[in-house]
Amino acid sequence: MKRFVLSPAATADVEQIEAFLDEHASHATDAVLEGLRDTKRYPGVRRFLIANYLFVDAISTVIIFMAVYAQEVMGMPDSAKITFFIVATSGAVIGSLLTGRLSDSKGPKRVLAWILAGWAIALGAVVVTSSPIVFWSAGVLVGICLGG
Repeated sequence: MKRFVLSPAATADVEQIEAFLDEHASHATDAVLEGLRDTKRYPGVRRFLIANYLFVDAISTVIIFMAVYAQEVMGMPDSAKITFFIVATSGAVIGSLLTGRLSDSKGPKRVLAWILAGWAIALGAVVVTSSPIVFWSAGVLVGICLGG
């Protein structure tokens, strides 16, 4: 088993970080909890913040790992990844226009359900196959959903 030994400078840095966290972490936690308690004064805000956190976290994870997946699983060179992301971003523009109009006519709750279904379909399709056509199609659908 390998053991790593920190240099004296790195050890000092770690100790400074630990001291900072000891001093400030509880204050930061208290501030967040106070903010959440304060949302009781505004109906629906707490539910919005929690839902937004869950959506944004999931979407960020997909976006971060999409390039890694494209390279490692799909074997895409950098030039193809750039084209792929341009196509997916174009889908996001279309998605924002489309879902904005649909939200006005069908209601935001229904449109959000469609967007979540689109995410599930796109990600499910990519999981079950490594077909480039499916990956590119899923990229466009992810873009549309991201725009929504």
